[in-house]
Amino acid sequence: MKDGYCPKCNTADVYRKDPSPNQSLKAGGWVQTSVTAYDYACGRCGYVETYIEPDDLSRIREHWEAVDPKEKRKNDSADFG
Repeated sequence: MKDGYCPKCNTADVYRKDPSPNQSLKAGGWVQTSVTAYDYACGRCGYVETYIEPDDLSRIREHWEAVDPKEKRKNDSADFG
């Protein structure tokens, strides 16, 4: 969506909300971490994506549980490990 196109309906009717500083994201139990998030929304189908500020990604890795991929998808070209 960062390119201005919705990945679900392929429209160019995409909107971005200014970053939300100190948006609290629960990391489980009583532990919380604050990160800056960028929100994108499609004005046609309502699909929404949220991106974390790159400088805050280490907090996510530290406090959130990693998802173990079951298998590599056919069209995956990037490894985000």
